[in-house]
Amino acid sequence: MQGDSLAGSLRLRTALAQFYATQVPLATPVDPSQLVTSSGLSGFLDRVACALCDPGEAILIPRPYYNAFVEDFGARSEVAVVGAGHEGVTGTLAEVAAVEAELVRRERTGEAKVRAVLLTNPHNPLGLCYPREVLVAYARLVERHGLYLLVDEIYLAGIFNPLPSAPFTSILSIDSQAEAGCDPSRIVHLYAMSKDFGCNGFRVGVAVVRDAELYQGVMNGAFAAKIGSPSVSPSRDLIRVLPQTLNSLSIFAGRALVRPAQLSPARHLPRPQSAAAPRGPHPCRRLPRLARDPLLPSLRRTLPHDRPLPLPDLARECLRR
Repeated sequence: MQGDSLAGSLRLRTALAQFYATQVPLATPVDPSQLVTSSGLSGFLDRVACALCDPGEAILIPRPYYNAFVEDFGARSEVAVVGAGHEGVTGTLAEVAAVEAELVRRERTGEAKVRAVLLTNPHNPLGLCYPREVLVAYARLVERHGLYLLVDEIYLAGIFNPLPSAPFTSILSIDSQAEAGCDPSRIVHLYAMSKDFGCNGFRVGVAVVRDAELYQGVMNGAFAAKIGSPSVSPSRDLIRVLPQTLNSLSIFAGRALVRPAQLSPARHLPRPQSAAAPRGPHPCRRLPRLARDPLLPSLRRTLPHDRPLPLPDLARECLRR
């Protein structure tokens, strides 16, 4: 699916732009050149944190928030998540006031610099939709403080029976320049297939990024977050590639399970064994759980112990089961 660009193939990005046009009343058309795809939305959050923040800086999220954001931003990029507000004011102008009060307090005390505010709309975990005037107020806030507004709308097409008083409004439906005096390049829209399409394992995330520098920043990490393509003809193609794939995975597993004492501090790779060192078991022997899987009893007799995996028959059995 990467095709002709690390941002995602032009065919994919054109289809996504058309998806936005059919699902959202856009204030400004989404151009494929503004789209960046990733292997899931978590991977993109890591990339945008790396592009926006130095280690130790922060993303501010109104409370309560989806707890996995802490790992998404912090595990690799070492960006902190800080909260503001509380459940009683979620989705109101009082929440915006609480967020701004926290920003002002942190600026006054010199605590970790906040680089962006993140919203989930519809809200996760509360499920409510942010009213239009609140989204406009957030756009004004980030413009005043020189921040980015990240809006995660991963549930945008999965809304049932919304409250008449609070219908869903996408941030893409708001002309931020005209309505809030906010530069549109400060706003980043986030989406993925996992929720609305029930495809969590498919790992396709996409962002609308209108800031040229931020776009280049997230593209710098694109090589490590490419989307994999599913087989277009499983019965034929999987049988052809699965043996090599499983064999590669078994070798990788064998290397990954080397004890830490055997790792080279410089490259984090296993040290080569000397000629005198005894040879360990074949890496396939390090996958006992696979061999004992009750769904695949044939693996017990077909998994080799002393040679690479000759797996065409096993691949067919896996597909059959």
